[in-house]
Amino acid sequence: MKVSVAKHGTCLFAIWLTFFSSISIADWDQEQVALLRAIQGLQSLRYEILQEQVRFDSTPRPTSQDELKVWKAIEQDMTMTLAEIDQSLADYQRQYSEMTDSAKAPPASKMPSLLPD
Repeated sequence: MKVSVAKHGTCLFAIWLTFFSSISIADWDQEQVALLRAIQGLQSLRYEILQEQVRFDSTPRPTSQDELKVWKAIEQDMTMTLAEIDQSLADYQRQYSEMTDSAKAPPASKMPSLLPD
């Protein structure tokens, strides 16, 4: 009787362990995908801002003081936004590296497809 209880207890423990480990693995994969999508979204946003910055820099500087203030504020905003995006990218890439034990950013082949607009 004791052997039977021990055998059933071991089986139940194995089932419980399998069930909960599969949940944590699935959650882990979802977290990795979420990080990859965040990285991809930030890289896309960064690229768009860089393109706008190039376009903005190619326009002539305003001559009036009021317009020049606005122009400088826009320039400063783009610079600060890019710095914040770069910091967030570094944080997300570090988190991804810690999750996957890799030292580099994920390769493009591991990135999930872009979400539709």
